[in-house]
Amino acid sequence: MFAASKSGRAAASGSVVPFSYVPLLLETTSTNGQQNNTFLDSSTNNYTITRTGAVTQGSVTPYWPTGQWSNYFSSSYLSVADSASLRFGSGNFTIETWVFRTASGATHTIACKGSSAGPTGWVFQISSADKLVFIDTSTSITGTTSLAANTWYYVAVVRAGTGSSQTTLYLNGASDGTGTSATTFSQTDAMRIGTDRSAANGFAGYVSNLRLSNTNLTISSTPTTPLTALGSTIFLSCGYNRFVDGSTLASAITVGSGTPQVQAFQPFSPTASYTAAAYGGSGYFDGANTSNTHLRSPSVSYTNPSFTVECWFYFTGNPSGQAIFDFAAAANGYGMFAYIDSSTSNLSARFFSTNSGSSEIGRIDTPYAKYLSQWVHIAVVFDGTTYKMYLNGVSVGTPISSATQVVTLTTLTVGARSDATVGSGSAWVGYLSNFRYVRSTAVYTGNFTPPLLAPLTTAGSTSAASYSSTTNVNTSFASSNTVLLLNCTNAGIYDAAVQNNVTTVGDAQASTTVSKWSPTSMKFDGTGDWLTAVDNPQLQLGTGDFTIDGWVYLSATGVAYGIISKGTASTGWSVNVTSGNKLQFSYTASNLTGATSLASATWYYFAVVRSGSATGNLKVYLNGSVDATSGGAVTDNFNQTSTLYVGADRIGTSPLNGYLQDVRVTKYARTITTPTAAFPTR
Repeated sequence: MFAASKSGRAAASGSVVPFSYVPLLLETTSTNGQQNNTFLDSSTNNYTITRTGAVTQGSVTPYWPTGQWSNYFSSSYLSVADSASLRFGSGNFTIETWVFRTASGATHTIACKGSSAGPTGWVFQISSADKLVFIDTSTSITGTTSLAANTWYYVAVVRAGTGSSQTTLYLNGASDGTGTSATTFSQTDAMRIGTDRSAANGFAGYVSNLRLSNTNLTISSTPTTPLTALGSTIFLSCGYNRFVDGSTLASAITVGSGTPQVQAFQPFSPTASYTAAAYGGSGYFDGANTSNTHLRSPSVSYTNPSFTVECWFYFTGNPSGQAIFDFAAAANGYGMFAYIDSSTSNLSARFFSTNSGSSEIGRIDTPYAKYLSQWVHIAVVFDGTTYKMYLNGVSVGTPISSATQVVTLTTLTVGARSDATVGSGSAWVGYLSNFRYVRSTAVYTGNFTPPLLAPLTTAGSTSAASYSSTTNVNTSFASSNTVLLLNCTNAGIYDAAVQNNVTTVGDAQASTTVSKWSPTSMKFDGTGDWLTAVDNPQLQLGTGDFTIDGWVYLSATGVAYGIISKGTASTGWSVNVTSGNKLQFSYTASNLTGATSLASATWYYFAVVRSGSATGNLKVYLNGSVDATSGGAVTDNFNQTSTLYVGADRIGTSPLNGYLQDVRVTKYARTITTPTAAFPTR
């Protein structure tokens, strides 16, 4: 499955490969808008949605299947509340998970429970010698195999008794070492994920599907599907779109330090390709220009004796007064809104009876810190007598008992406040998905399981298919009750790897006239057109192996063009075409230039591959053949956190005049042959 040997994972560029190593795969569609700028209301009203600023949409979604997620750690960790059931005692146990480190040669702790004083408890980690280690109070069992960076591994430790050599370490389903663990693990300390008992030796990279069992499970192979809760499971996390324990214990998880992140980067190849209909999408709000980045509906009546407003959100910035949504009685007015109150560090829902800031009915507050860097479902509900706010299906704060209705609402702003006074600096930084306003209906009547199986639709009976449980969910309302539904699935250019939402800048768009593989490609006219994607950890290639490939078609020659790039003027990398019409890979302050001249009006398959650290480890390919090889070893660290450009160079210049198709980034070295069909999207 995911062997430690990189050679075991190499595959022809057109064949099916472990899709879990692909952080970017740009595709186009002819069924949606040619660009990513037109947002649609999917309710029966089909209201026109006005876009202001660089709001974009794409495939990043909270509806990606459970298990196909991970938690990213970098100077951060999670804390899991102790309980008697979470203590192994003197019994048998199994700890298993997948790990992907972004660096080697340092101690990286996966999880621990106990105290540094003494010390007591257990620690499961990878040592500075890159070996798997299980520490039992103060003694340890060490594996024999070195774990490389930038590689997914399935790791486990199993205690099948407290006698000699009855505890076994497993790597990719095979025994990697045995030892003795006789400690009674009765420690009442919180369990930590991503750091050790001293809050040191933190994990650097991704942890996916961490499962603890109070029995010795049989480990004989690497699982090919996400882990599920068994009868013996006492903890299951790091495989959800939020920080949650999926076992029956449902242990509370909080951020211990730093900013751990939920990411759709995981060790499994999805069983189905991404489609907007099946998995939905999201709008990305970059927070630029203070309150001038948002979506807005036309003036309509949202007033009802009862209502439900809901969506998923994901913070990516540092919240400071940011608004999720704002329903106002007039432009620059008051009504009802949910936002981050920077003065109180609360996520707040506020309600007003007139178009005035002094007519507040009340507010519902809850600390926002525990909702950072993960998908959170928010629902604001009024049933005619009580206002409630639910986060991830749980009622938070103090509900407001009042029969007073909010002022007649006419304008909806998504991603910013509508009032001019507070609007400055209130623009949202992050993602919003599946925004729905339902009139005359309290959809949620008590704590509930958030919709996860599929995006919500207009009618309650149809939306019932979105829930794994409809307890306390009203699914009897008609489509006409849904006043507004923003699915954010009208992107013409999207990431089939479900990792990024790209912004179409200028006239960059999907083309139906020129394509390598029918029916569409990405079109750039050379006058300020390109795509951008904000940084995420998956796009940081570090010092590891990588492949950057795709198809390029030049509409004109003799001009320098950027194809795909990430970094600054003096750092990072760029795949480009020189003014002499040669394919080139620029890195830091160096260039590796191909020998072949490219003609116009011709499709070329390009690839850049870094493999290992020996001389000649970097190669440029054209149509499946090596076109340039580095004279030395290229070991530059491509860890830049800057914007990714497609159709331009690292600083957003040298715009491409031509077409691109199947642009892909892979976090290992592929074996290159010219594809004979479109890249697989799963």
